[in-house]
Amino acid sequence: MNKKRQQIRKNLILEVRAREKIQQRERVRKFIGIAQILVFLIGAFFSSYFSVKFLFKKFFFQNSDYNLEKIEIRSERYLDVKQFQEITGVKLGENLFSLDLDFAEKELEKVSEIKDVKISKELPNKLVVDFEIRKPVAWISNKRLEETNSELLLLVEADGNIFESRVPPTDYYGLPVICSVEVDKIRDGDLMAKKDLQEALDLLGTKMFCPWSTFEIMAIEIRGGYALEVIGKEGVRVLFAKGNYIEQLSRLQKLLDYCKDTGRKMEYVNLFPSRNTAVRFLLSSSGNEHGEAIEEKGNQFVTANEKNKDLQNTKRITKE
Repeated sequence: MNKKRQQIRKNLILEVRAREKIQQRERVRKFIGIAQILVFLIGAFFSSYFSVKFLFKKFFFQNSDYNLEKIEIRSERYLDVKQFQEITGVKLGENLFSLDLDFAEKELEKVSEIKDVKISKELPNKLVVDFEIRKPVAWISNKRLEETNSELLLLVEADGNIFESRVPPTDYYGLPVICSVEVDKIRDGDLMAKKDLQEALDLLGTKMFCPWSTFEIMAIEIRGGYALEVIGKEGVRVLFAKGNYIEQLSRLQKLLDYCKDTGRKMEYVNLFPSRNTAVRFLLSSSGNEHGEAIEEKGNQFVTANEKNKDLQNTKRITKE
């Protein structure tokens, strides 16, 4: 009986071991099958990759039909093809698909007068370069007007952006000069220095939108954060209070019209007071320099001397 049980147990053990070997062989077979599939897929992938790469290289990168033959620059008034090539390193004859346009755009944007660069390809052999030129409204200097050196001038846009021009176009030379600008402080983020510059820019912007004003601004001197001293084309100096520039320009224009009608020439005008504007005229025919307070009366201006004469005439008539 015991021998029979031992035999049965032995057979069970042999059967379990046989099943384990069969399962192990099945696992090895599955692993080998999966490995073969993976090897096949990897081989197919690399074969496709190198085939596509070869085809791209042959039909695009090594195809002379796509060699760069023409560069079109939309703003040639400022930048020509030769200058573009010197700045970006792009050369005619290079394959269009091998060009690093991102690098070329970044190099072009390093030129201070240029912004918003966009370089695009036009197949089969053309590059189109498009960008904007900064539009300055004035020169600026950190020196006073009499100390300003033209070689040290910078340019400024209407929004206060300051930049340096390599070779300024000739039409920049007619721009007004803003003096006593604390450039270093502005670049360091000083709000007060930036506000002073913005006041001068606001005056220029207001003047631009006042076509009735014949006053031509040649230079603006920032006066200690409280005023702007403006030098006109004929040398007249005008002191502007900050803000309300349309009203001040309107009063100044009436003074200019008054001088045109009377043949007089102003040397200095103080627009701080809204009435009795202080005006110093140039030398009179008698050779005497004099200053007067001018008061607006209706649509005309009356000087202090003229007002006193009218008052004396009124008293004389009253006595009579």
